[in-house]
Amino acid sequence: MTKNIADLKRRLRGEATKQRAAVGDRDAKALALRDHLLKSDLFPHDACVAGYWPISSEIDLRPLLQALHLRGQRLAMPAVERAEAPLIFRVWQPDDTLRTGVFGTFEPSFEAALQKPSVLLIPMLAFDRRGYRLGYGGGFYDRTIPVLQQQDPHLLTIGIAFAAQEIPMLAIEPTDARLNYIATEDGVIRPDLSA
Repeated sequence: MTKNIADLKRRLRGEATKQRAAVGDRDAKALALRDHLLKSDLFPHDACVAGYWPISSEIDLRPLLQALHLRGQRLAMPAVERAEAPLIFRVWQPDDTLRTGVFGTFEPSFEAALQKPSVLLIPMLAFDRRGYRLGYGGGFYDRTIPVLQQQDPHLLTIGIAFAAQEIPMLAIEPTDARLNYIATEDGVIRPDLSA
């Protein structure tokens, strides 16, 4: 069964990547995403919010991160310490120089202080209304979320995507972490936990 799910996810990643790349009006959608999240009250003032630098065709999270910075929110970015390990997070501000990470991502410098986030913004290739996400297949966030939840049971996880990335239902495995919220340019979705 797990092999079948892995094969299904692999095929879906290819389809989802093409669908996401075809999304138009990207700048306006990034601003709409920002506005929905700023109005959502999901970011307590004392929370450290871990975002990510957008790569490929991901929705641009930078307008949101800039707005959070301007209102005094502490920010962090993920970094890959080693394969098969949870992500670590380092302090980040919009003017900081980033370095190229192992998988083509952008990460804070090694000198940036480590930080434990209390809100985690997570990129996705696809998602469903139950709160499950399809990532890139490395398992980094699925390994990271349980570790952070052990340290902070109130950790808030928010998947970030274009609305076009929604699919009816993802096949899931026991290691797939369910998100607390999903945010798109159309609004903030609270997952259906009964499904």
